[in-house]
Parts: sequence; structure tokens; C-alpha cells
Amino acid sequence: MKSKRENIIKTDHEKYDEFLLKQYIIDLDIGDKIRIHTLDKDDNLLDEKVFIAKQINCHMNCRWQDKGIKKVLEVKKVE
Repeated sequence: MKSKRENIIKTDHEKYDEFLLKQYIIDLDIGDKIRIHTLDKDDNLLDEKVFIAKQINCHMNCRWQDKGIKKVLEVKKVE
């Protein structure tokens, strides 16, 4: 069984009201493949990327960042 880890790294950000940063990590053996499909909201393929593990110490670390509209920051004038 390969080591897999998934966790939430951060849920708040000084510049965004809504923010989520998640991480997924999985260890790979030589020859293992990672295939990433990017789909639109109707499940149509937008892009595909394939990675193949070539060394004995390989892992995939995927970070997901989802954020809302930037906060309006108040700038204080220094006199």
C-alpha cells in the first residue's frame, strides 16, 4: 500500500474573505503514472498532463487553492 496523505493547509488568508488551500500527496514506484485531466463544468476535456515516476524516491504533491474575491484593504495615511 502506497502512502497517501490529504489535508487542509489553510482556510483563511489576509487578502481573501473566502480561501481554501488543500494538499494531496501520494508516493510512487518506478513506472507509476500520474494522469491529470482538467475538465470544464460540463465534463469536457480541457487539458491532460501525464507524469511517469523514473526514480526510486518519487511522489506527487498536488495543492488545490480555491479563493474568492479579494478583500478591500483600507490604507491608512500616515502624516
